[in-house]
Amino acid sequence: MIRSMTGFGRARRNLAPETSAELVVKSVNHRFLDLTIKVRETEGALEPVLRKVFTRSLSRGKVEVALKV
Repeated sequence: MIRSMTGFGRARRNLAPETSAELVVKSVNHRFLDLTIKVRETEGALEPVLRKVFTRSLSRGKVEVALKV
């Protein structure tokens, strides 16, 4: 059972020999879901995908997601 909505997570993965991706997620307690997704303009097509993934799993909290490729 989750007892706290405050958290921080970071994941990195190599996609190709000279390409990697890093996903950083920060969250704090909030009455409703306030989801902010930050991606570069070149990765803009990934924003709706990330939003769908996170809204499927979360119902509340102030969550900031940052993707760097």
